[in-house]
Amino acid sequence: MYISSDSIVLQRANFDTYGDLRVFYFNKGEKKMKMFSIILLFFSISYATIINIPADYSTIQQGIDASSNEDTVLVQPGTYYENINFSGKNITVGSLLILTSDPDFVAQTVIDGNQNGSTVTITSGEDESALLRGFTITNGSGNYILYSIGGGIYIDHAHPRLEDLNVIGNHSTSAGFQAGQGGGIAILADSSMTLKNVVVADNQAHLAP
Repeated sequence: MYISSDSIVLQRANFDTYGDLRVFYFNKGEKKMKMFSIILLFFSISYATIINIPADYSTIQQGIDASSNEDTVLVQPGTYYENINFSGKNITVGSLLILTSDPDFVAQTVIDGNQNGSTVTITSGEDESALLRGFTITNGSGNYILYSIGGGIYIDHAHPRLEDLNVIGNHSTSAGFQAGQGGGIAILADSSMTLKNVVVADNQAHLAP
């Protein structure tokens, strides 16, 4: 994982600080699983739905809105000019990388926030089963609270997993005395996130001129 300056802000949670990155610690769960648990897992997967974008819905957000917990919103390569919100749903939103493990799909599947707020918002109690995987997240401008925050990804009161992402070219800019924060990713109160193969670079957080 590569982190650049001004990319991530983490607030009001349990972590240790190392330079510009504050790191959470997680307890490793039990690796052993009884056969009965595995059988239950297969049953739960069998009832999940795969929603294909753009075949089923033209936008990722429409797919999320139509989904239920444990569903997968599967996104074909392309650039999607929208701002998505998980809306409290514990789902997977992923590119074709989740089926193929081909990292080329990260660059080929782009969510462009179009300078219209945070590109991705996860703020409604989502747990560790909420997964965003296999995208380039770009051109977000942050959610405005008292100041602009979370240009690329904004997390508050949630615990998602972020995997195989390029979070690049986002910004959070505020006027007045308080600079924007978390140009790439912002994570706030009572939240945690799990990062795997995430590049956060070339994002900006600053005062407007």
